[in-house]
Amino acid sequence: QQVGVNPESFQTFIDVLKMDKSNDKVVSQLTEPYQFTIKNITREIGDVEDWKSLGMNLKLDRTKLSEIEHDCHGVDAECRQAMVEFWVNSDTSASWKRLAAALEGISHHVKAQEVRELARKENSMTSHNPPPAATPLTYF
Repeated sequence: QQVGVNPESFQTFIDVLKMDKSNDKVVSQLTEPYQFTIKNITREIGDVEDWKSLGMNLKLDRTKLSEIEHDCHGVDAECRQAMVEFWVNSDTSASWKRLAAALEGISHHVKAQEVRELARKENSMTSHNPPPAATPLTYF
């Protein structure tokens, strides 16, 4: 008797493992543009000039934000990207909702509302399409 993997389960597994090409971290299993990835977060906050205040509202340490600024030579776009990467990789509760609250905290009300809409869409997608349950090996 041969042991194998159900082809449908394997394809689901592969789909879950697909990663955003711009970075090595998949934060969510949702499809673009609602996927909570570093790329999408950075895109959403692209016009937020005060990335340091945003980082502080995301509860990031001032010392870490200064390190990011130094490492990125003060280039705002690079600092924003590095700050987002650090936040997502260090905060297990990172989410669109947390980002929206942080944007509100620095008076970016319109951008916060746009991000809240992404959170609603993300919740809608996950409630209609929950992540697939693990499927045991199938004998065939």
